[in-house]
Amino acid sequence: MTTPSPQDPVGVLRRAVDDLLHVLSVADHGRQGREEVNDALVGFTRRAQPIQQPLAELAAAEGGALAGALAHLRRAFGHLAVDDLEAGRSEVAAARGLLAPLRRPAAPDTGLTRYP
Repeated sequence: MTTPSPQDPVGVLRRAVDDLLHVLSVADHGRQGREEVNDALVGFTRRAQPIQQPLAELAAAEGGALAGALAHLRRAFGHLAVDDLEAGRSEVAAARGLLAPLRRPAAPDTGLTRYP
């Protein structure tokens, strides 16, 4: 049984990126910091897994900022996998910057609204 994808995959991604960026901002290079980063990456992956397909479809259809944000996140995971905390943090921050202006899907009666 699979969990249904949320109505707003970009919003879910944005919140997951915010949480990951927070951990990366306070993590240090010691053993404790690496464990915190690894836990945050596992949490991010669990949150992003149900929205992976809708995000891929949106990025393929629209390209632009969402596709760029996903590319930054892929690079961030690569950097973090080899304990390059600064580069990983920078890539996650770049992804967050690209996600900031993206809009929520149009609702039938309200049109587009900005995310908080």
